[in-house]
Amino acid sequence: MSPSGATRPTTRKPIVPKHSPNTELVAMLKALAVPLAQALGAGNEVVVHDLSRVPNSIVAIGGELTGRRVGGPMTDLLLRHLRQDHTDNLLRYRTKTPSGQPLLSSTIFVKDGEGRPIACLCVNTDLARWSQAQAMLTQFMAELGPESGQPARLSESSKGLSETFPITVENLTVASVERVISEIGVPIHLMQKQHKLEVVRRLEALGLFLIRDAVDYVARALEVTRYTIYNYLSDLRSEPTASSWPTRRATMKRLPLESTDYSSRESVAVDNSSPVTSKKPHAL
Repeated sequence: MSPSGATRPTTRKPIVPKHSPNTELVAMLKALAVPLAQALGAGNEVVVHDLSRVPNSIVAIGGELTGRRVGGPMTDLLLRHLRQDHTDNLLRYRTKTPSGQPLLSSTIFVKDGEGRPIACLCVNTDLARWSQAQAMLTQFMAELGPESGQPARLSESSKGLSETFPITVENLTVASVERVISEIGVPIHLMQKQHKLEVVRRLEALGLFLIRDAVDYVARALEVTRYTIYNYLSDLRSEPTASSWPTRRATMKRLPLESTDYSSRESVAVDNSSPVTSKKPHAL
């Protein structure tokens, strides 16, 4: 399932007014990224996302915990929350770097005067060094008396959250599609309409179709035409639970599909009676 001759269009930058209040606010946040990371000290990363630039929303970054750069994409967690209109701040939730290094993350949504999210300020902290320090302190305190080390306390609203840090929009798209297909558990060539509709339903809930060319990629992954995907989306978006967040598309490069062996996975039944969300949300 690896089509050849895939083209790689460039990412289109949205037109943003040069002197709008929102632009000035984003510029102020950009100026804070590096000095704030320096103030927090080694082992911290500060990232600023301009939400007018979905999905390549990173406009400033201080620190190098996740290996990302300016012009990189937002995370799957942030994309999903925007798609579902969930823009409450996410504080002190655990995530991991692409190499598996544990982080403590917070995502702060910055809104305009009408309450619309325009930017995000994200802080990631390396937990490895604190875990090592805690282990040393615990060992030391064990020789003196009861243990005093306590793990980082998570906010109630952020428990169960996780996310991944894609380097490119392609990484974000491919990982999301592969994860959802694997959750369905049915090989592509054995999927019936209800299985493929369920794949599209979950990808829509993840906000994947806010990315331009995602329709073409999903169509090739499911071995259907792009018009079939549009029909699925039309049916899903006519449901009363459809989100009101803008459906503007952002450009991504056309991707080749890599073969994935799902033959060893057990087939699961698909229940179309209720919305389905991803089992494992992933990181900013």
